[in-house]
Parts: sequence; C-alpha cells; structure tokens
Amino acid sequence: MGTLVATLSTRTEENIGVNWVSENSLDKLWYSINNGQSYVLTDQTGVDGYLSFYDLTPNTEYKIILKGAEKSGAIIFSEILDISTYDYPFCNKTPDFTIGEKLTLGFYNPLEREITVNLIGADGSVISNDTINGRTLTGFIDEVTIDKLYKSIKNSASAQYSVKVTYSDESTQATEGGHYSVDKSICAPTLGNIYYEDRDPFTLTITGNNQRLVRNRSYPFFYATGIHPQKYATIEAVNVILNEVTYPLFLGNTTAEGFGSAVDSATSLNAIFEVIDSRGLITQKEILVNIYDWFPAEAAVEVKRTNDGISGLYYV
Repeated sequence: MGTLVATLSTRTEENIGVNWVSENSLDKLWYSINNGQSYVLTDQTGVDGYLSFYDLTPNTEYKIILKGAEKSGAIIFSEILDISTYDYPFCNKTPDFTIGEKLTLGFYNPLEREITVNLIGADGSVISNDTINGRTLTGFIDEVTIDKLYKSIKNSASAQYSVKVTYSDESTQATEGGHYSVDKSICAPTLGNIYYEDRDPFTLTITGNNQRLVRNRSYPFFYATGIHPQKYATIEAVNVILNEVTYPLFLGNTTAEGFGSAVDSATSLNAIFEVIDSRGLITQKEILVNIYDWFPAEAAVEVKRTNDGISGLYYV
C-alpha cells in the first residue's frame, strides 16, 4: 500500500486548488471537503493530478481529505489538509484622528485586489472615494475632504466614522471606524469685543460714569460683538457670568446683548463672556467690572422752637 499526499496550490475567496501525488497509480480518486463526512468521486487517475474546488464560502475553513483506490484494490487516504478561503477585502485598521491630521487606514487584502474605498461620515455622507490595490491608504488632508469632515459633524465635536470597501461587483463590506474629532484651535466660535455699562438713570447721577456700577443698585448692560460659529456649527448660547450668576444674552446675527441684575458686591469683579456653539465648544473672554459700595445719606438735624422751649433731634 502506497501513500497519497495532498498539498495546497492556490486559494481565493471562493476557490481552492490542491495538488495530489500517489506513490502507486490510482484507478479511482475521491475527495471530501468536510473532514470525511462525505466523498465525491472524481474522473482523475494515475499518480498525480490537480483538483479545483469552486463556489466555496469566503472566510471558511475546509478540511480536505483525498481517498484513492490502487490497482491492487487497496484504499488509501491523504492526511487532512486544513485550508481556509480568504475573506473579501475589508478595512481592518481604523484609528481615531483629528480632522486635518493624516489618517492611515489598513485593509485585509491578501490578494491585493483592486478595491474602492469610501470614508463615510457620521451623518452617512461619503467623505472620499479612492481606488487602491494595496493594504494601506494614507491621506485625507486635502481641503475638500477636511471641509466634508467638518460638515458631517455640525453638532458634535467628535463622532464615529465608517469605511466601505467594494471589490468589483462581488463584495461590499462596511467597517465601523474610530472617532474623528474637530480641531478646536480652528473651529471654536469667535468672540470679538465685549462691553458693559450702567444704564440706570439714578445711579448715573451718583457716579457720573457708566463704567461704574453701584452695589445692589445698578443693573449692568452687557454687549458683545464679533460672534461667529466656525466650520458649519451654529451658535447655541451667549452668556455672561458675573458674581457666580449666569445671564443669557440675546443673540442677533453677530452680536449679543442683555441686562444682568443688581450685583451684591462691594469690590470689582471679572465678568466672563462665553459663546457656546452646537458642538459644545466654548470661547470665553473676561472684562473687569468696576463696582462701588453705596450707602444712603444720613444726617442728624436739630430743631428748636424758641417760643415754647421745645427742641428735638431728628435723623433723615
């Protein structure tokens, strides 16, 4: 009784090719791809040959066994040949990145198929379209791509992207990617000049200066200019924080204004102006607010009436 040896020749996503060699000439040859559970008779005989297995399932392990009948009538078997078909190409490396930085995607593509790669934004939009036949793709830093990335996340500072890989008409596979984040240094909202003033007629008669607030009397008016969202965001709020109290301002186009309440402080404080956009990014500026203590005037007046001797001391 001789030997029968099977060796791998080729494999793809759906096909496996096997070479076989027999020590003695064979009258019949069978094969099994399911670990000997069932066999299929081939038309091959002799001492060597080649078998092809078609229409297999991608990314699947097959246990191939050959069975031969020698001219003597002896039945011989090959050892089990464990072979897995390749999967179709897909993206297998999707790191986090900041918009504007180089991104390198990795791909499972052992046969170096020509594939189409689409970077998909969190909103489902197609950010880029590339064709490669390798295992990496680096770039995504051109102005058009950067603009599309920002546009895809108008209301968040970070989101998850995905990568779609298409091989011919045979396979399209999507992979959930890492997170991409905005560059806060270039897309935080802008805040220009900030002002405050006292518009209370009574306190202005006391101070003579609209830059001086009177404790518990003045109602400060706040004003800010140059308010702009960046990279497709919108402005959500403009506030002023003074003495640990937050005052929302009314936003009109690129300016914001509004009144605060009387300030219970006898010393000057910093007012913090903040602009918040739809991504939650905040830009702040501070301005010193001059606050002065104030007491009602108090005088003692002595009144005397000489005709009846009555006198008194009155406080007003």
